[in-house]
Amino acid sequence: MQTFPPGPSLPSAVQGYRYNADPMGFIEECAARYGDCFTLRFPLQPAAVYVKSPEVVKQIFAGSTDDLRMGEAAAPIDFLLGSNSLIRLDGARHTRDRKLLMPSFHGERMVAYAEMMRVIAERAVDGWELGKPFSFLKAAQNITLSIMLECIFGVGPGELHDRLRALLPKFLHESSKPMISLLWATVPGKLLRDVLVRGLAPAAHALGPAGSVVPAGTWARSLREIDEFLYSHIAAQRARRSPEASDIISMLIEVRDEQGNAFSDAELRDEMMTMLVAGYETTAITLTWAMAKILEYPHVLAAIREELDRVIGDRPPSGAAIGELRYLDATIKEVLRLYPPSPGTARKLHVPGRFGGYDLPAGVVLYPSIYLLHRRPDIWPDPLRFDPSRFLDKKPNPAAYIPFGGGLRTCLGMSFALFELKLVLATILSRASLRAVEAPPLRYVPRGILLPFGPSHDVPVALEAREPKRPRRSAQASVLSN
Repeated sequence: MQTFPPGPSLPSAVQGYRYNADPMGFIEECAARYGDCFTLRFPLQPAAVYVKSPEVVKQIFAGSTDDLRMGEAAAPIDFLLGSNSLIRLDGARHTRDRKLLMPSFHGERMVAYAEMMRVIAERAVDGWELGKPFSFLKAAQNITLSIMLECIFGVGPGELHDRLRALLPKFLHESSKPMISLLWATVPGKLLRDVLVRGLAPAAHALGPAGSVVPAGTWARSLREIDEFLYSHIAAQRARRSPEASDIISMLIEVRDEQGNAFSDAELRDEMMTMLVAGYETTAITLTWAMAKILEYPHVLAAIREELDRVIGDRPPSGAAIGELRYLDATIKEVLRLYPPSPGTARKLHVPGRFGGYDLPAGVVLYPSIYLLHRRPDIWPDPLRFDPSRFLDKKPNPAAYIPFGGGLRTCLGMSFALFELKLVLATILSRASLRAVEAPPLRYVPRGILLPFGPSHDVPVALEAREPKRPRRSAQASVLSN
């Protein structure tokens, strides 16, 4: 007999309205009323079972990826990422592609990127004016986009760099508009993509400046222009084929599976788009939360500065030294506990299953709630208090701390993102003295249908002093000296 966890009896349209109006407030209310598992129903969507029980989350993450399909759950975003994105794959195809992609984001590759990341962060600090308030969120976005372009795409400063810097923010801004949310929620992903790229984009382009009057026309044109950029860049990298190239796309062009098959242009395009959407804004938002909390708590800033002085001293931050910054690492983990870029992850049941004492039918989507798990008072005492010491010399329960998901579907870019966060923050805090500028309290809010959850407004800061530049050495020299 099929059963569901309890949940609101409101019509699905009302539940959808409540969630869109205040998503975290709504699920907190449901969790308080219905417990560790509850069911929500939204228009035109399968039943959604939200989970905040570590035991059930562990069962979900340990389950068969054939039975619990993350790729199927992500089908609506086909219009953006494409059906070849690692996020959209399940089964043997997911295993194959993940195996090919993984070496580029782990191990020695991080050391190779360290120097580039540090130079980009220093370049940003050099551009800040003394005493003049600026948006740290926008500064963080500029840094993470440059890292994305230079480390992953191999696009240094110049015309191509500037082109994508203009395209991507415009596209993400358009994505946050209500009409786009409606399209995304009601039109199947592949069909929506065909409508956007083959229909709306040419129509809006033909009208020139007046194309903005076409519903979703600016959005469609932006998506098509990003596609053109990605395919042209893939073609250029294939033509270049340099064995010395260190960017991730050049390396992915060269990889082969056990049968000798390489990634196609379409596969590379979808993975590049995934990296852009999943890696650029999420890291910028986490950097912004981290800086906001560090400046809010003087003892946290003092502890980080003491650690930087002790571990790095008068040298520039290096890839090897980053691993020794334990308090900075704990600070970032605490930021990710309270403010995960994604409030949840999803698995679609391909076969019936029993979870949390309920027999669920195939087609149901299970949502391990990162947000609710990370705020359980029985696991995290005084859960709303910002306290990096929670993570000093302590390993959290992997089913209760899941900012990057879990199981075989843990975010592939986790190591890259954590390394980037630590290196950029270490560089900024060792080169600049910042102060917070008075602003309204920050809230954790959605930033659009395609964007991660983040701060409710820009985080204004001002540069009080700029430290002298430290001697620059090669990444290899930095490693040897540490």
